[in-house]
Amino acid sequence: MIQGRIILRGKIELKSPLLIGSGEDNSTRMDVLVDENGQPFIPATSFCGVLRHHLDDNCNISPIEKKALENLWGFSNEKNSKGSSFFCSDMFLDSPDKKIVVRDGIKINNKTGIVEKKAKFDYQVIEKGSRFKLNIEAAYTDNDSKEMIKKVLLTIKDSLISEDIRIGAKTNNGLGKITLIDDYKIFEYNFSD
Repeated sequence: MIQGRIILRGKIELKSPLLIGSGEDNSTRMDVLVDENGQPFIPATSFCGVLRHHLDDNCNISPIEKKALENLWGFSNEKNSKGSSFFCSDMFLDSPDKKIVVRDGIKINNKTGIVEKKAKFDYQVIEKGSRFKLNIEAAYTDNDSKEMIKKVLLTIKDSLISEDIRIGAKTNNGLGKITLIDDYKIFEYNFSD
């Protein structure tokens, strides 16, 4: 039974342009994902996937903590399954003055490393400085899971503040650098009180 939730709320700011592709090519070869109002957003599924991989790859965790993380993210195997107790909302634009811009790209031949002829293309990015609303919640069932969730959320907070997490496409080319700006809050709802 859920005993409480720990919540991280704040704003994510793009420190470099962001490409979250929609899979559409109506305006350019790679269009940015937008909501029903034409505003760009970051899907929670993409963001959670990035967070999970970041924690798995960059944090020294013990086997016990690894099991606790598995329970936090949820799992499914041949014998058991458990839903995630980690929730994140889609992140919607909080800076309407920022916009989608078009960039030029070129296709490089993988074998030769040389630009292919007539292989210029355009793609969309969300401008640097754009801000998105962040809401992460994690439910706990006992004191052990509560402490683990606190540790995970503090690690996520620290990684976001130190700009260690990148999201979207072309991160190797400098895109998708994000930070958590100063007005974040971490709070807890304890249902057992």
